[in-house]
Amino acid sequence: MSSNTALAQGLLSAAGLDTKTWVQLAVNLAYNLPNSRKDELEADRLGLNNLAEAGYAAKAMISLMGKLAQQGGSTPTILSTHPATSDRILALQKQLNSVNNKQNQGLDEDYYQLQIRSLR
Repeated sequence: MSSNTALAQGLLSAAGLDTKTWVQLAVNLAYNLPNSRKDELEADRLGLNNLAEAGYAAKAMISLMGKLAQQGGSTPTILSTHPATSDRILALQKQLNSVNNKQNQGLDEDYYQLQIRSLR
């Protein structure tokens, strides 16, 4: 047994973790959480596309993420089911540059009035 292995087992024992629990934690950290973060980034990507396609101001999604980031208190990425908010903002900003958002980013009141005129 190497000294690193002995040290790791000693730390786990001191923390009250048996081998089965350690394996579950390792699988969660190495497999489940990264996949969950990937799914969240995919949800962000699809949400931004849906906003843009519907003619809403897709950049408002980035603004909302910025407000979340200002609240702070985030969990370290490696332990989180969600990507860091700053990473989500960067991905959304990159995506926004390639999204075809209709009519002035969804903020053009004249265009909006024109679109709803037939509904009156």
